[in-house]
Amino acid sequence: MNPLSAWVDSDWGACLKTRKSRSGGFITFYGNVIDWFSQMQSAVAQSTAESESYGVKILANILKWIRDVLDQINIKIESPTPIWCDNESAIIICNDGPFSKRSRHYDLAIHKIREMVRNNLIKIKFVRTNEQPADVFTKPLEDKLFWSWMSDIMGSISLQITFSDCVKSMVEIEVGDDSDQDCPIRERKMQEIIEKSRKDRIARKRAKAQKKK
Repeated sequence: MNPLSAWVDSDWGACLKTRKSRSGGFITFYGNVIDWFSQMQSAVAQSTAESESYGVKILANILKWIRDVLDQINIKIESPTPIWCDNESAIIICNDGPFSKRSRHYDLAIHKIREMVRNNLIKIKFVRTNEQPADVFTKPLEDKLFWSWMSDIMGSISLQITFSDCVKSMVEIEVGDDSDQDCPIRERKMQEIIEKSRKDRIARKRAKAQKKK
């Protein structure tokens, strides 16, 4: 078993205003999530392969840092870390495939990934789109699918006492007898955050209106 694993996904042209893509992914260490990201890309991608490649580059840089940290505390990772991606074109390009006229303008990002592949730090692997848990970080999903992926990302449902009852109410799956005391607390905190956000938004509108006067 490889101690480090990573999943990455990009939603091409996700922002309807700027047409920039959103990339997201997460990293596990012996099955436990230790890092994740979800961010808008800085440049407009002209293809799904370009969008996915930028996402791989972001995650690869995070992985390099994590491997360096583990190495400093004497945890040696000998094998390359698999990065699971659902775009075959991006995988071929990142794994030393041929460049085309459409891929030349983002070759710096690709060469960075290829360098890490050659140094056995990472290995880009294919995963089917309907088996890609990183979707939760890049696009809106149906409730059932979202909570199903989140339960996989968070770990075994039977061991997640706080999380299990929330998942059960959304996905209607069988779980062990867990305490539901934390769910109301979580809901109350969420309502407090929403209410604070609403008040802050009203305050900003009032301040903006006063400036216009």
